[in-house]
Amino acid sequence: MLSTCCKKAVNRFYWKQWRWKINKADFNERLERFVDILSLKDFLYRPVRTLSLGQKMRAELSDAFLHDPEIVYLDEPTIGLDIFSKDAILKFIKESNQNKDKVILLTTHDLADTKEV
Repeated sequence: MLSTCCKKAVNRFYWKQWRWKINKADFNERLERFVDILSLKDFLYRPVRTLSLGQKMRAELSDAFLHDPEIVYLDEPTIGLDIFSKDAILKFIKESNQNKDKVILLTTHDLADTKEV
């Protein structure tokens, strides 16, 4: 069985470009921005099974935002994460919330997360 690297997993989301009728330039710009903001570049070519929980969560978060949804529901997106991953995710959520007409519903047991975003 071939192992899937993170880059291949992210590329599988190109179907969203078709599904949500996103033009290629916008899609690629978003993907590049997410890779930069969420620090995905360092592990794009590693097998997904070797990624830490934080790395997987950051990749999944980029997937959730790729098609620029109006409403996003995030259920405990920082639970069990190292401080680096947690900070990257909270920064991304905060930026997404400020820069777009978007509703982000966030559930968390960590009240500090709510102050961050």
